[in-house]
Amino acid sequence: MKVWLKRILIGLVVLMLFAFVGAAVFLLTFDPNAYKHKIESIVQERYNRTMVIEGDLELSLFPRIGLSVRKISLSEPNSTTTFASIDSARFAVAIWPLMSNRLVVDHVAVSGLKGWIVRDEKGNFNFDDLLSQTPPTIEAVDPRFKSDEIRPSPAAAPESNSVLPQPKKTDFKIDIAGLEVQNGAIFYKDRLNNLDMRLNRMTVNTGRVTFDQPFDVSVTGNLEGARPVANASVNIQGLVKLDPVTKLYSARNLEANIKGVVGDVDVQTGTLTGDFEVDSFAHALTGSGIDLTISGKGAKGTGLRNLDMSLAAPKLNFDSTAPLLQMTNFAVKGTASDEDDESYEWVLNSPALDISPTGAGGKPLTGSVRIKGKEQFGVNFRMEGISGTSDALNVAQIKLEGAYARGNKRAVNFNISSPAKMDLARRLFALSAMSGNVVLKDVETREQNIPVIGTFSADFLKSVASFKADAVINSGKFSFDGNISRFDEPYVRFAVGADSVNLDELIDNVSGDAATAPATGNARSARSTAAG
Repeated sequence: MKVWLKRILIGLVVLMLFAFVGAAVFLLTFDPNAYKHKIESIVQERYNRTMVIEGDLELSLFPRIGLSVRKISLSEPNSTTTFASIDSARFAVAIWPLMSNRLVVDHVAVSGLKGWIVRDEKGNFNFDDLLSQTPPTIEAVDPRFKSDEIRPSPAAAPESNSVLPQPKKTDFKIDIAGLEVQNGAIFYKDRLNNLDMRLNRMTVNTGRVTFDQPFDVSVTGNLEGARPVANASVNIQGLVKLDPVTKLYSARNLEANIKGVVGDVDVQTGTLTGDFEVDSFAHALTGSGIDLTISGKGAKGTGLRNLDMSLAAPKLNFDSTAPLLQMTNFAVKGTASDEDDESYEWVLNSPALDISPTGAGGKPLTGSVRIKGKEQFGVNFRMEGISGTSDALNVAQIKLEGAYARGNKRAVNFNISSPAKMDLARRLFALSAMSGNVVLKDVETREQNIPVIGTFSADFLKSVASFKADAVINSGKFSFDGNISRFDEPYVRFAVGADSVNLDELIDNVSGDAATAPATGNARSARSTAAG
């Protein structure tokens, strides 16, 4: 018995020695660089992109399979323009987990990562093809048939009962102990929204990365841009979950900080916290505990002096395709001042709002805007009585109350209300029965009350709007109607008509300058048009 045990032990030792020698011989003779062109050809065939591996591939076997590579670049599809490049990368893979169909990667270190992300005029990104689940089209030839013979049609693939992307089913698991990116840069150009920005000196550190599981992420860098102008430091931390197959992304315990120039603001403190879930396929956003604060001063040459604003959204659910909008205790407020000693204040509150394809309701939405300086302006806003659905939304009343004054001269008070109808899916908005009063007051305490009625409608998809207003001034009828096009650069056409108008009653002292001589004028059935 002892003899057989000794023989078995000797056999095992010899077997392990042969395995060790064989691995050593394989390590010394195997040249991973022989596969560089094969890898490049696979990428070309699969994605129509050109991959170039300039540096040598270096391989090690024990205790883990290790690989390091230098100078890699990947092109845009069907182009020689570079999409991404890496100066160097190294990682190691554990051998034994491969036996159980798991890829366990040790700490991955990447240096000099650069990526150029482009969004075209239609909203498509230049990496969409890399996330596509459609395999390349390959025609399989059955050897039983000659090339000129009619072949049986291939069986049709079963249709999915969902329009959502369908992930591939696989038991293969990927587990990365951690990822580290140093000296990276991401360039972003959005032709749809005219943005041109980049994140330079980027560093990324992650915790353990497993498919469909959240992992810790920390990103730092310097945000720079031409449109808008930007030069600010960025620090982002959170628990992130990524699923590019179904296009579902989430970030929990997110904290993002920014400091520096962004657009017209030199941000001294900028913080965003909360939990977010994004469905990029359905264009949906769900958030909770969202808190945004920005405090800063105006960038050089902007005329802005100070800016402070905040946004709070304990619960937020938005889906542009449904469409759906749900908010609880949503609040926005802010203050600003400029170099002309004018100050601005704004507030918007929505205690509860629920608009969906199946119903709509909620508590009144209120807000206000205040301007103080050489000119005084204030307006209060209230929307109440929400009912219907997202594609046939009814609002019982939208009410505006406000006042305008310039120095100690004439003041204008107004009070306008109207029911409203909206179609959020088609981006339509209409005020069907505007009514109210405009009150003119001057230094002589004269007061004139002008009743006003009218309508307003807008199509935000087509960027067009029309308006019509009728008033009674000095016992005479007054009409004002027109239309607006190109909301990004408004072009306004309007027409004015009146039975009779006393110009002194309307425009005297509005400019704040005393008239040198009284001037009166009457217009009988006058009508004029203007555009600009």
